[in-house]
Amino acid sequence: MSSEQYRVGYSSVTPGAAIVSGYGTLWSSSVLAADVYKPDIDAQPTAVIGSVDSNTQLTLASNWAGTTITYKKYMIQRSFSVNKNLARPYQGDADLADLLREQVIDKIDTEMQNPTFTEASAVTYVTSPSGTTITNGQIGFPASQVASADPNTLDDYEEGSYITALTCGTSGNITLRSAFDSLGYTKIGRVVHVHGQIIVSSVTAPVGPLRVNLPFAAATLSEGLNVFSGAIIPSNINAIGSGGALGIVNSGGATYATILEMITTGYSNDVSDHIVATSELYLSLTYVTA
Repeated sequence: MSSEQYRVGYSSVTPGAAIVSGYGTLWSSSVLAADVYKPDIDAQPTAVIGSVDSNTQLTLASNWAGTTITYKKYMIQRSFSVNKNLARPYQGDADLADLLREQVIDKIDTEMQNPTFTEASAVTYVTSPSGTTITNGQIGFPASQVASADPNTLDDYEEGSYITALTCGTSGNITLRSAFDSLGYTKIGRVVHVHGQIIVSSVTAPVGPLRVNLPFAAATLSEGLNVFSGAIIPSNINAIGSGGALGIVNSGGATYATILEMITTGYSNDVSDHIVATSELYLSLTYVTA
């Protein structure tokens, strides 16, 4: 008998039960928990021993999945490889193939049910030719948008700021302070959100509609979808209409938004003459690009 296996006596076990009974066995001094039990009968599974209760009784780690075994020869594998915990063979062992097959199947089942994924600390996957990158919880889009016609595809993301300007629709000029002439924007796909504060440094006879430049041209859409509106809070401006507020609106295809004056009957776009040196505008606008 090889020291790799224990085969003394006979065993019995019932399907759905965990107790294995021995006859003429000395299990207490010969086998250990985590050894592997297998009857010497074809097409019977293996089972891991959960505990050695006595010389004549074992408790399996799980209920027996095979058929009824009554007073049959058996094998207990007592030695396993260190790295894979698979049974080690000995010369002439006719049961090794069955034992290894059962163990390998059990390991595959266990690992498929409980997979372990290890993420490298700095792995980057690049999709060519678009230049989109996926890096550890981040998605990077190329500097130039690779546009998609699919409305359900996200094809761009960008954050930044740009130097804007206030222009008069009829005549005159408005100059912004160099330290307060930028607005921020975030672009997600076609949606652009613009925000910030701008301050006027000087004006020259401004007349007509008041416009603020945008970082991207607005989309030209149909019906009411062609209009995008936002909010604006003014400070240090000439008196505005009885509506007491300003609004901002952008029409499809335009590269600017128009600042409107709320009046009791609606709105007026003749706002430029309300702007003076030191006027401040706090604005927010969300719109859709082409």
